[in-house]
Amino acid sequence: MKKVFEGTLNRKYLLQYEKYTIHDEAIAISVHTSSRFDHKSTTRESAIALNQLVRSEEIELKSISLIQKIIGGKLEHNHYLPIDQVDLPIQSAQGAHKLSFTNLRKVVFSGGYFNSCLKNTFRDIFNGIKKLPGQVDFYFVTNAIYVSDTSIPNLSRPKLKNLQKYTSGLSQFPLEKIVSSLSESQLVKYLESNLIDYRNGLLHFNGIPVKNKVIPRNLKINFYRNGRHLKTFGRSDFEVNIVLTSLENLIESMNMLN
Repeated sequence: MKKVFEGTLNRKYLLQYEKYTIHDEAIAISVHTSSRFDHKSTTRESAIALNQLVRSEEIELKSISLIQKIIGGKLEHNHYLPIDQVDLPIQSAQGAHKLSFTNLRKVVFSGGYFNSCLKNTFRDIFNGIKKLPGQVDFYFVTNAIYVSDTSIPNLSRPKLKNLQKYTSGLSQFPLEKIVSSLSESQLVKYLESNLIDYRNGLLHFNGIPVKNKVIPRNLKINFYRNGRHLKTFGRSDFEVNIVLTSLENLIESMNMLN
């Protein structure tokens, strides 16, 4: 295992509330990439392809995987990524972690649920930032992330009918199906409802504000969709870019913000 953190491991993985520090600028985090939740394996192919890309010289990110269960050092059988292909496995039931970040600039997400466990992972990254680099980019790979049917927004009748036709009988499906069904204004509202809540200059998750004193009030947040700017909140010097991108457009999206 590559050493990407500070601390001593007594096993090949971390537990949910063990504290470790990440010094790398760019990481990839997979959250519960498993058919235990992605019941029809709708994101399996993209999650595996993303992991291969992450480990290639073309992009080369340190990989962190939050896993529902690790028994005797082995993953549950339905997990998509082999444990020896992950730099830092973490056993986490709900996506929570106690990682700290000293130089974080880029994060690539896969897994799910987008509006639940992955959202908790995203929240705890903000709680763990120890030093502001000026800009942090978060890339949500839409065909490698699954969402629950409870997150379906109000859509115009034709688009809602098409989405319901695809999702009929499924309790989850790729985020890409929602992203491709929404107008830009609808997508912004969806992100505000299911990912972040920005009120009174503060970033909230599930109604609770981020209490990390390192994170400034009125932080600047930009929403992007496959390279296209959607909306900006706040005005501070610390800039957060939230990018929804397909796997096919990931490298282009990452180069756009360099």
